[in-house]
Amino acid sequence: MSYTVIYGIKLNGDVVFVSETDNAFRGAMHVWMQLCDKYNISGSLFEGFDELWKIADKGILDQFENIVLKSTFDNVVVMKDNIPMLLDAFREYDKMFSGSTLHEQAEIIEKDILINEDMIGVCWNQTSVNGNPWTDGHDEDDEEIPYNTSNGAKHWFLTASEGDC
Repeated sequence: MSYTVIYGIKLNGDVVFVSETDNAFRGAMHVWMQLCDKYNISGSLFEGFDELWKIADKGILDQFENIVLKSTFDNVVVMKDNIPMLLDAFREYDKMFSGSTLHEQAEIIEKDILINEDMIGVCWNQTSVNGNPWTDGHDEDDEEIPYNTSNGAKHWFLTASEGDC
């Protein structure tokens, strides 16, 4: 079965595995389907969700929905200062649209990243079927080289203010 992977960002910028939640369809796919239904937007596994994704940051979604939606996008990073905002959004979303893994993700992020002094942020792989997107290849022993947010350029920040971190 697929799963959603939660990664932490260490003080040195390296992205490392933290935990996972079962059934990736209860993660990003759940968010996308519920928001499409609420806002009467076309979207499905086979059609795609481009129409939904385009309304992020357009003032259409409630603030907590916008935060949750953007947290499902590829290569997004949330720095520690903004994790409380993220957790509030996850919990609000879970109250409105039960059945997702967001409450589980919130618990993991709070326990394993927010209070961990060696962690400075969080990022995800929304579905395990695509492999780990947070690597910079493999070393000579075929071990994954962790992506580093201090040196890498493929990530982006959930909020504009995080770019200063």
